Amino acid sequence: MKRYSAIFILLVVLLVPCLPSVLGNGEECFIDVDTDPRVVNKFGSETTLIFGNLEYDGSGLGGKTVELYHQYASTETGFPPDASRVYIADVVTKANGDYEYDWNPDDSLANGYYWIWAVFPSGGGYDGCEGYTGVVVPNLHVIPEVPFGPLMVLASMMLALVVLKRRRHTFAESSHLV
Repeated sequence: MKRYSAIFILLVVLLVPCLPSVLGNGEECFIDVDTDPRVVNKFGSETTLIFGNLEYDGSGLGGKTVELYHQYASTETGFPPDASRVYIADVVTKANGDYEYDWNPDDSLANGYYWIWAVFPSGGGYDGCEGYTGVVVPNLHVIPEVPFGPLMVLASMMLALVVLKRRRHTFAESSHLV
């Protein structure tokens, strides 16, 4: 019996340090993400603020790097597919766990909806976590901004129409005088 007790004690001593990595350490990582405004023009200087909060075991976690990504979405809401994401930037959380990044979407970005991902990678004694738009808050909607070129063409056409109508009106008045 003493022999089995010694083996049991030896197993406990060897396995107990491994339990946190197998079972988890009981602490939870949570990160949320949102955008403001939720509709943004991709040309020009209009930006959207990507913001959120990183918590670990219920408290804000400051001084940590959060990775931001975007991924094309077919709708305003829904769960993202397991597909590739495109890197936006790294941000560092404030003391209370808040983070923010002012993002100007690239001109080459296709029009449509986008999931915005916030990722806190595991490491440094913390389990990682990620959050994304589209479930609790709507996805970001990227729309094209009308460049000045087409507006100038439209304005020129309107001006030509006005001039043509005036000339026609002037011509009609002069024909009645004869």
